[in-house]
Amino acid sequence: MPDKLKLYGERHTNTNYLSKLIELNIACEMLPGTVPRYVRTMENLLGRQWLRDAYFRATWSRNLGWKHSVVKTAPADSSINFITLTKNPYSWLLSLHRRPYHQNYTKAPEMEEFLASPWRTVGRENASTLLANPIELWNQKNHSYLGLPDHRSLNLTSESTLIDPVAVIEKIAAKFSYDIARPFQNYERSTKKHADRDGDYYRDYYLNERWREELSSEAIDLINTTLDRELMDYFGYELL
Repeated sequence: MPDKLKLYGERHTNTNYLSKLIELNIACEMLPGTVPRYVRTMENLLGRQWLRDAYFRATWSRNLGWKHSVVKTAPADSSINFITLTKNPYSWLLSLHRRPYHQNYTKAPEMEEFLASPWRTVGRENASTLLANPIELWNQKNHSYLGLPDHRSLNLTSESTLIDPVAVIEKIAAKFSYDIARPFQNYERSTKKHADRDGDYYRDYYLNERWREELSSEAIDLINTTLDRELMDYFGYELL
């Protein structure tokens, strides 16, 4: 049986895209990072979001939790390898502002207000219940990835999957001695609801940093006040 692989990455970091790339190109068993369909069906019928939290508490030993969670201590099982996915915090915060999961705002705040407001997490995130702001969410999630054992983990960036997906797949395979399918198969369709946005759209938006146009100087100052500088250096991002 091939080694197991667990992927962690915050929402809006291209975890769906990377999962598709691995599925198409690498022979390994990926541990699930989302709830099965029957849980989503029950949740829709009962209107109870906590069902997802309960599911991951009950099944952690089998799947190591929600893919968007703060990473707990890695299990001793040496057949499980880990990949983490990190996105530039500035563009990530813009994505989170557009879709602020689980916040239940009565009125969507402007970006500057959003960055200065507390952020409430859900149970399956394994994070503090209330964070000072959404920037702390980036800090906490990404810091947790660094606690995984070096020989069984690989920290990737969302941008690298767009720059050269072939190189990313080869890097994963080389790190964990996985077999790769030949020829390489990419996945160009959007994994979200935007069917009109293909790989070219996302490569242009993120790699050419079109998102910078959406950030005010006040928003940048708010982000810089809280960002973990050591994490920025580790992942190769520059302060704006």
